[in-house]
Amino acid sequence: MREHPEVLLEILALANVDEVRTLSAGAQVFVDDSALKEPVPVLRAVDFIATIGAEPKKPQLVVIVEVQRQPDRGKRLEWARYVTVAAARHQAEVVLIAWVFDRATAQWARGPHRLGPGFAYSPSRRPKRST
Repeated sequence: MREHPEVLLEILALANVDEVRTLSAGAQVFVDDSALKEPVPVLRAVDFIATIGAEPKKPQLVVIVEVQRQPDRGKRLEWARYVTVAAARHQAEVVLIAWVFDRATAQWARGPHRLGPGFAYSPSRRPKRST
């Protein structure tokens, strides 16, 4: 693939990835740094994180709570990063709760937040109250 990256277009088309049809005419494939290195450490702090399990060092579930006062397009990527980093670090499933204060922000936060074909996520929703 490094020598002939254009084969990716054929593979994506064979896999029926819809987004291939929407590429502009003459779209090219460029080889990127596959290491996904982050040369400068960046502090990424969630609003609240807790682990749940029988032992503190071996959680069965990780819960991340993010306070969100208004829609923020950049959060879809940050939230995805928080969840994947926490899952990798703790080797456990992760629940992301977006704590919101109004309906518009709740509707936005609910998602789904699309990251790519077949890859989207939705923070946990508050259960509807029974009347």
